Amino acid sequence: MRDGAEKRDSGPRYARPAMPAVPEMAGQDIYRLRHWHKAKLDEPGDIPRVAVEARMGHELPGVEGVYSEVTVGMEERIGEYLQRVWRKK
Repeated sequence: MRDGAEKRDSGPRYARPAMPAVPEMAGQDIYRLRHWHKAKLDEPGDIPRVAVEARMGHELPGVEGVYSEVTVGMEERIGEYLQRVWRKK
């Protein structure tokens, strides 16, 4: 989010479109940003846990982790939600 990311085509679980950097976050401490990011993704309550955890770089344990995967729709939902959060600042 802070520095953006290139498009990733590494299979359905980790594929994502390119993400532009967020100029307002330049120079921010990544550790604090990760905590804020997780809290913001948990806040609405309707973003699937698998998508939130994948966004944080985590994998879910057990059966949930084996059978769950992040879809493009989930990533788009996260992007749309975070855009609304940024616009309210």
